[in-house]
Amino acid sequence: MAPAALQSTGVEATHAAAGAMSIDDAALRRLLAYMRAVLPPALLPAAVTALRVRQFGHGQSNPTYLLECVGDGGAPAPLARFVLRKKPPGTLLASAHAVEREFAVMQALGRATPRMPVPRVHALCTDDRVLGTPFFLMEHVVGRCAPLRAPGAPVARGCAMLSAACTSPTRARTHAHA
Repeated sequence: MAPAALQSTGVEATHAAAGAMSIDDAALRRLLAYMRAVLPPALLPAAVTALRVRQFGHGQSNPTYLLECVGDGGAPAPLARFVLRKKPPGTLLASAHAVEREFAVMQALGRATPRMPVPRVHALCTDDRVLGTPFFLMEHVVGRCAPLRAPGAPVARGCAMLSAACTSPTRARTHAHA
């Protein structure tokens, strides 16, 4: 796949969340309180007083956000960054958008030996009172992620990539540690 088709995981790949995908100020305050309760100070410094949130333009069907933890005065440089993946709002099928399963799989991959190349997951919240839907927090890793199918690429190419991933040594290692 050509480098131009790779999707950034940096701040430049985000946009302001709008409409049903936005997270209001009250929810951000509840989220910060939740984060203080579950994350150690090494991950969430005591100086953090607010969250800035931006949505990634990719992330498949579950909304994915960049959380920037800022201190008093809202200094431009965040004190910490996280990625939040959550179920979309609205009525969903029970088996759809299973962020709980995604969290468990990523956690298992991260504990595998040798460690699988996935971001570290930090917390799973199933309490709808925090954001209105289950979500999980993971580390923010700057880099590039390859979409399953590049814009304009034939569907068969995406199928071939998925097939290769499902028969790879990485998949075998995954199942050995699940």
